[in-house]
Amino acid sequence: MRRACTRPHVVLRSALPGHRKVGGIVAANRLFSLNGEAALVTGGGTGIGAAISRLFLHMGAQVTIASRRESKLQAFCNSVPQHASSLHAVPGDVAVDSERIVATAVAAMGSISILVNNASTSVGKPMRDMTGAEWQTVYTTNLEAAFRLCQSALPSLEANRGCILHISSASAVAGDYDDAAYVSSKSGLEGFSRHLAVELAADGVRSNVIRPGLINTEAFADYPDEFFESQIPLIPLGRLGSPEDVAYAALYLCSREAAFVTGAVLTVDGGETRI
Repeated sequence: MRRACTRPHVVLRSALPGHRKVGGIVAANRLFSLNGEAALVTGGGTGIGAAISRLFLHMGAQVTIASRRESKLQAFCNSVPQHASSLHAVPGDVAVDSERIVATAVAAMGSISILVNNASTSVGKPMRDMTGAEWQTVYTTNLEAAFRLCQSALPSLEANRGCILHISSASAVAGDYDDAAYVSSKSGLEGFSRHLAVELAADGVRSNVIRPGLINTEAFADYPDEFFESQIPLIPLGRLGSPEDVAYAALYLCSREAAFVTGAVLTVDGGETRI
């Protein structure tokens, strides 16, 4: 049964902080600014997470990145020395350390106004070959950790009328990736985001999803050329996506320019799924 939403406190667009309007339009030099924002990005040391973290830093946010691999955190920090004062790194596995990661981020930045649930894992097995333990491992990282991170960060997100961004996958709708747990956990993540969009609206907290397609990250470094030759013809735009393609979408959804966007799924896949 559908329930009526409690209307959140109304904030006029012109009253949002950090914007200078010219003729009713936000001045271009202020568009998508993240000045004053504090973002926690899980899986922030590599791939899509690193691209999001780098762009958010460039746009003025404080950023805390979390990753299981401390070497990747250090490598990312070394790659952006100009942002050293705004960047914080937390080694940790979201599957077991979610509450500590959030607490460390709040201690480092003073608050969290943007939460990016990007960390995920896969075992690369179809249902018939997967053990129950493997299924649970994927779900713990991909879905349960998102719940724990959101719950732990909620007081800070509410105080800031902040936003949550979940990184899903085109396989959530295509079902074609050869990992039953990964596909279904990403589908579950999208449902979780839709629920949060309704539940948290009265507190001014937004929740959205990016659904990337085939993105050229380190995860594909060892894949043979034949794999890409078989996949690229399936993408109408004729190329792989880049982590930056996803990062720019993330910037929009986490910016004040997207203040009226919640419960959305933004597909970034070059047209492959056409959904």
